[in-house]
Amino acid sequence: MPYLPTAMALIGGAFILALVAIISIVHVSYQHVSGLPEEPGIALPEDYRELLSSERVSRVLKRAHFDLFFRRRLLHRREAALRKWRLSRKERNLLMDMSDAELAELYRSFVHQ
Repeated sequence: MPYLPTAMALIGGAFILALVAIISIVHVSYQHVSGLPEEPGIALPEDYRELLSSERVSRVLKRAHFDLFFRRRLLHRREAALRKWRLSRKERNLLMDMSDAELAELYRSFVHQ
């Protein structure tokens, strides 16, 4: 049994390395998914400018977590969030029809004031 401490140390080291690799992969993946689109300064269409003055939309955008609310891949969650916060039908439809870049610009205008 002289090799038992060495084997335990190797197994422990391999476990720690595997854990670090998994955490770093998840972290990088999360950063990629949740990052804002890279096109800053997109001009919003006139209909969307009405949203900037809406207090209810402002509350929704300040509470919304970007990767759950704004990504097209998670459209059903966006729709559920809009229903939950009881926006008007016009506000809800405008927010549902916006592209990711337009939503990111609207999000920046509210959150980063």
